[in-house]
Amino acid sequence: MRLIVLFFIYMLLHSLVYSQFKDEVILLIKFVGVDDESEKKIIKNHLEAELSNFFELKSDDEVADAKLKAVDKLDSANCTENACIELMGKDLDVEFIVSFEIIATAQEWNIKGKRKGTFEGIPIVVNKICPQCNLEKARQEISQIVSALNPSKGMTVGMASMI
Repeated sequence: MRLIVLFFIYMLLHSLVYSQFKDEVILLIKFVGVDDESEKKIIKNHLEAELSNFFELKSDDEVADAKLKAVDKLDSANCTENACIELMGKDLDVEFIVSFEIIATAQEWNIKGKRKGTFEGIPIVVNKICPQCNLEKARQEISQIVSALNPSKGMTVGMASMI
């Protein structure tokens, strides 16, 4: 009887330990039309907080160092943005590369989130339009996009994406 109880305790502890591991990712953000540095920082902080629910984020310093190494490794003929990003992901040994592009105009914001596996896989792209957008609305849209990019989520309601 003790053996059975010890076995169940071991299995429970084992599953709890391994459930704490999250996939490591690189976060890349590109802003177009957002001139206010405080708005950029607010959006970046919100993105990091939302992504940290599902992923382990590499630090900005690690990403900057990997970018410099990637640029140094690639010759001018092969030096494209995508090749550089893929090399960064491989150097940092992350499972995914998550990138966001936020384009702001007076009428609307276009928020695009993309998750791509470092070594293989089809990219998951979610693009949202936020008419008459402000920071509050943008944060809501970003939260929905991040939720849709969660690799452990099977289906996203209302966004018609099945993984």
